[in-house]
Amino acid sequence: MKASLSVSRRQRGLTLVSLLLICIVIGFTSLVVMRVVPTFIEYQNIKKALVRAVSSSANNNPKPSAARSTARRPSTISAPSAART
Repeated sequence: MKASLSVSRRQRGLTLVSLLLICIVIGFTSLVVMRVVPTFIEYQNIKKALVRAVSSSANNNPKPSAARSTARRPSTISAPSAART
């Protein structure tokens, strides 16, 4: 009876190696997410700008200069109000 009790106590919880492996997996996953998410957001913004530029043109054959000006318009960024002094 004592032998089975000591075996069950020994097998409870995480070992140091399994804890390190879990930390490595979480760290690697977070690194991949931090590198991919900004690229994906930039891709979506470019895609929206192109759709907006195409949809704002009146005819099916727009002038390239009109499409360029439409695509640049939403990308202008004003300075934050806290930075203005």
